[in-house]
Amino acid sequence: MRTLVYRLLKTVFVIALIVSAIGKLSGNPLLSEAFTKLGYPLYMMTILGACYLAGVAGILQPRYRLVQEWAYAGFVFALGGSFFSHLLAGQAFATSVPSLVLLAMVITVYWLEKSRPGRVA
Repeated sequence: MRTLVYRLLKTVFVIALIVSAIGKLSGNPLLSEAFTKLGYPLYMMTILGACYLAGVAGILQPRYRLVQEWAYAGFVFALGGSFFSHLLAGQAFATSVPSLVLLAMVITVYWLEKSRPGRVA
């Protein structure tokens, strides 16, 4: 049961990150507006989109555990930064909920990954 929850949650998380990365890399007008309202330059969308794709690749590859650790850590920083950026910009709490949900997902997936039977290191 725990393995099923892990795989399902990881799949949903990875799909959400890929969709987010594609939106950022394609210059989605809604995301562009959100970045502008937060005070970030639009080129940050391209940087974050590329980093999201690299992070997804790091999470999905099974060979190098340290790369996975860094990818998970990167998403914790990115999603935590997103959550607090919305709050500190004075936006409604509802605006920051997607970041908070993804942050909870990355922490849960990481915890389930670390506690999987047969996992070394």
